[in-house]
Amino acid sequence: MAYLHCHSCDWSQDEFWSKDYTPLKSSIVSWLGDLLLEDTVSTDEGPGKGVVEIESRMYVSRALVRIGMEIRNMKWKTEEDWLRERETAVCPNCGAQDFDID
Repeated sequence: MAYLHCHSCDWSQDEFWSKDYTPLKSSIVSWLGDLLLEDTVSTDEGPGKGVVEIESRMYVSRALVRIGMEIRNMKWKTEEDWLRERETAVCPNCGAQDFDID
């Protein structure tokens, strides 16, 4: 899998999708569903906040919003899509041709 991003701005997209991976892969959905049955979960809230306990439904709702944004922001869904267009591809955010894959 590969993470595509633009060096000229902050645009990036989720890893390329395949039959083995999408943000809605059944194991991911099942895991989030299982978390709903918990009262709280530990999550890293970032610099300055560290690991905190939050309500599991809040964690799941944040994850679903994040997954929704990943789906919405996908310009090239598969690696094949990217390879087909990479010579003429421009960043959907800034219009540059300054991509990198990690």
